[in-house]
Amino acid sequence: MIGIIEHGERRLFSYGAARPDSVFKIESVTKTFTGLALAQLVQQGMVGLNDPISTFLPGIARPGDHKEITLLSLATHDSGLPSIASRK
Repeated sequence: MIGIIEHGERRLFSYGAARPDSVFKIESVTKTFTGLALAQLVQQGMVGLNDPISTFLPGIARPGDHKEITLLSLATHDSGLPSIASRK
């Protein structure tokens, strides 16, 4: 399945069992794009890897006795947060 948006027009292409209304889990794929976005923000001087996430998301507490959660600790999966967020 691939989706393309060009000049405001949405086109979907599927192959095999995939259909335009199929639902996919994309969780690991987003890590690549998130890491690239973070690297660009760091290079542009807009953020630092050691910036605490509480700067951007007030109210986010450190989990248990773990160290401060930084952008770097999120990017390297060393934040102490659970691997899957609980759903309500």
